[in-house]
Amino acid sequence: ELQELHSALEEAKADIVGLWALKFLIDQ
Repeated sequence: ELQELHSALEEAKADIVGLWALKFLIDQ
C-alpha cells in the first residue's frame, strides 16, 4: 500500500516538474 502511494507521488512529482520546466522555457 505504502509502496503504491510512493510510486504515485513520484509520478505526480515528475509531471509537475515537467510542466514547470515547459512553462519556464516558454516564458524565456
